[in-house]
Amino acid sequence: MDIIMWEEGWSRIKTEAIDRLFSFLEKKDTCTEGLFSSHREYMNIYTVCYRMCTQSSSHNYSDKLYEYHKEIISDYLTDEVLPSIRKQPQGELFLREFQKRWVNHKKMTEWMRKFFMYLDRFYIKHNHLPSLQETGITLFRQKIYHPVKMSIAHTILDMIDQERNGTLIDQGFLRSCINIFIDTAKNVENYITDLEEPFLTASRYFYEIQSETWIMDDPTTVYLLRAENALHNEQQRVADYLQPSTEDKLLQVVREELLEKPQKMLLEREGSGLRALFQNDKVEDISRMYRLFLPVSLDLMVGIFKNHVLAQDTVHITDFLELHEKYQFLLHKYLGNHSLFHKALTEAFQTKMNMNSVDHRPHAERLATFCDPILKKGGNDEEVEEILEKVVQLLTYVTDKDLFLEIYKNQLAKRLLTQKSFSEDWEKLMISKLKLRCGAQYTSRMEGMLHDIHNHHEKGMGSVRILTAGYWPPSTHYPQLVVPNEMRKYTEEVTEQYRSKHSGRRLTWCYGLGSAILRYKSFDLHVSTLQAVILLMFSGDMTLQEIHDRIHIPLDHLKPLMHSLSCAKHKILCKIEGTDRYVVNTAFTSPKKAVTIPIPILENTNTVRKVEEDRSHTIDAAIVRIMKTRKVMSHSSLVGEVMGQLTLFRPDLRLVKHRIHSLVDREFLERDAENVQNYKYMA
Repeated sequence: MDIIMWEEGWSRIKTEAIDRLFSFLEKKDTCTEGLFSSHREYMNIYTVCYRMCTQSSSHNYSDKLYEYHKEIISDYLTDEVLPSIRKQPQGELFLREFQKRWVNHKKMTEWMRKFFMYLDRFYIKHNHLPSLQETGITLFRQKIYHPVKMSIAHTILDMIDQERNGTLIDQGFLRSCINIFIDTAKNVENYITDLEEPFLTASRYFYEIQSETWIMDDPTTVYLLRAENALHNEQQRVADYLQPSTEDKLLQVVREELLEKPQKMLLEREGSGLRALFQNDKVEDISRMYRLFLPVSLDLMVGIFKNHVLAQDTVHITDFLELHEKYQFLLHKYLGNHSLFHKALTEAFQTKMNMNSVDHRPHAERLATFCDPILKKGGNDEEVEEILEKVVQLLTYVTDKDLFLEIYKNQLAKRLLTQKSFSEDWEKLMISKLKLRCGAQYTSRMEGMLHDIHNHHEKGMGSVRILTAGYWPPSTHYPQLVVPNEMRKYTEEVTEQYRSKHSGRRLTWCYGLGSAILRYKSFDLHVSTLQAVILLMFSGDMTLQEIHDRIHIPLDHLKPLMHSLSCAKHKILCKIEGTDRYVVNTAFTSPKKAVTIPIPILENTNTVRKVEEDRSHTIDAAIVRIMKTRKVMSHSSLVGEVMGQLTLFRPDLRLVKHRIHSLVDREFLERDAENVQNYKYMA
């Protein structure tokens, strides 16, 4: 086979392939499917290249062909392509010429690779050189891209600004131009440096101007609607023609200019800020504000929310319940159930529920009192359960939970003993809710009451409830009370029968807790046991002192009892005017056959004082429990751990210090001789 000399071979390649290719590329129609009239023509060129690369070493022109390949492309780009682009006016025509030349260049690179395919397959691989395609892209980057990249980026940014201002643009064309920033580099470095960074700077300036204009022209609600639309449009812009990696950076810029910088002004604006939205229940606008500021910062929103809740008027417990339900619903549906808002709501209600009420009663007492008529009157099961759950939710904000439990326990006892509880199931339900929130040890007595209430002793004319002393609130026993013979015989029989079954146990009769039904004329009088004793022992006309001498009820209890029988709506006795003598009201009548005589309150128990006494014992127990485990502790560590263990109330630090000193005096603890700040546990 004849040797192909360099001049002959290169002349054929340039004339029959390269010049023909460049000629086609310079035509308006850049389609190159008709570059060769037959496959044979292409194979002739390929064969020439192949032979020039596989001849004997003295005539192997692989090196020279590789260099001429680069040189011919470089010259074409410099002499033809760059002048063609630069002669276009700045703007879209300039950009379109650049994009067309890039499309042509990719076609040229592909054909050149086909012509010199043998170089790509063997020579380049064996010599670890850049491929023909890489060489073509590198040359375009050096000769075309770098000289015009600033003009290209500026034109692209102008088109994006036009779109932002409402002008329709060719997004497909723009996307293809932006892709050139990626295609002309091995990575996104060119895109980031030459386009993305200027684009973000221009976007920041654009939205800075927009923010100033919108704030002057629009209320906060309209401004936020515009901001939401702007964020959506920028997200769509990235999806349409920018790189996905730009989205987070772009949205960050928009949020900084539209939301973060003017945040305080937007949220605190009179008439349309967050306070106004809360006051007017503009929940959709509140939800939009939450969504927009969530990626920025919620601190200011949370602070305004908390102050708004604190400012709401809450006089009655129903006001607290309605307010809590309203903002719980708002949190769940419109504020993403976010933990910061939950914390703010908790702190606001903790403040409100531990402030003095309008009647100067602790809210713990008011909550317990609120439950009492509900559990007496009854109603729809679902409604009662719902309101009890709401009460327990409010209880979680109360510091003095022990005061609530003490008052609730006393009221429960009265409901059970007077048979005024509408449903035992509701009582159990409420106790189970309290048990869940406060612990089993604080509801065990209430559960014991429910168990005791079924412990009946039925005999003859009445029935007796056997109550466990430790479960029930203390009651006056009236040990010297003189009862009618029938009642005395009955109590003696019950006592003897009970002792025969339960040896070693002691019964104490609590007459102040009982009730009776007396027949007077044709009426059934529903009275307390003490009222029944007075009426049964009454004869003729008697003074207060004579009644006291006969039945031995203390005078401070006897006076309200006599008042309930003689001065209330239903007067069974009459007080002779100007004296302290009483007579039976023989003219008594009533439209009802069953007459309930009101029962006076005889025991004015100081619940708050009792709770305070119990707290001292609870603090003592906590201190001893901690020291028994630790053996030695510093004063500050001991106080801190005690405060952490007391969940039902938060004592004053001075009280904790006083209880520690009390335990030292009682020799449960002692001060460390080496360090007076430490305490030692004394077994």
